[in-house]
Amino acid sequence: MTRKESKELTKSEPVSGLTPFEEAERWFEAAFRRPFSLFGHRWLPRVRTTDMEEVSPSMDIFEEGDNIVVKAELPGMKKDNIEVSVTDHRMRISGEKKREEKVEKKNYYWEERSYGSFS
Repeated sequence: MTRKESKELTKSEPVSGLTPFEEAERWFEAAFRRPFSLFGHRWLPRVRTTDMEEVSPSMDIFEEGDNIVVKAELPGMKKDNIEVSVTDHRMRISGEKKREEKVEKKNYYWEERSYGSFS
């Protein structure tokens, strides 16, 4: 019987090309600026961040017969607030969402507004 050498596996992180400060800023943006359903992970927008990164909604695009079907995840969006257009063989999905909450009680007042748009 022979003895096998044990090898230690290490996890390597992909190189992002960002400085530690830029990585921290990206983490902060993800954790604090987009914590709710509309602003959650990869929600919708083609929003430009400080490092010019574009964010897109999660989508499924496939052919069905002679048609191309696009299914986009747009959590919390109302159909009336979404616009879809096709020009020059390009599809554009855009929209906006506004939310306002207000609570008034004795010795307590709270108001929150949020807004998000994408294109």
